[in-house]
Amino acid sequence: MQTLLSTRYTDKTGYTPIHASATKYQLFSGNSFAIRPGAVFLWHFDLTRQRLLETGLMSFWIDDVLNTRKTRVRQEQRMKEESDVLTSFIQDKRQVVLSVEQLLGIFLMLGLGSILACVSFIAEIFTVYN
Repeated sequence: MQTLLSTRYTDKTGYTPIHASATKYQLFSGNSFAIRPGAVFLWHFDLTRQRLLETGLMSFWIDDVLNTRKTRVRQEQRMKEESDVLTSFIQDKRQVVLSVEQLLGIFLMLGLGSILACVSFIAEIFTVYN
């Protein structure tokens, strides 16, 4: 890394406008900071960054960002799969075998109707013969 920085970003006078950290972090866009070496506030920045690292907040935040991203990608994939199933069902226009879960409401209505018919039939028998 240092070789790459010194060959590409160092000018003829030896000035390198990039500060490279010796610590290796997980790579994502929030890890890059553009601060020139010798900046007045550089030691404040280094001190704050060191405190964040020592308390574990940096790794906690990075893990949280990665977990959030993984969850979002999984949800998007699940939604895409569900929409693919729906569009394939609509586009195919073939007969599809329905499961018992999909027909549960209809079976409940059938059972409720049968029970109601039996109760009304029994009530009619009692009222006619009494």
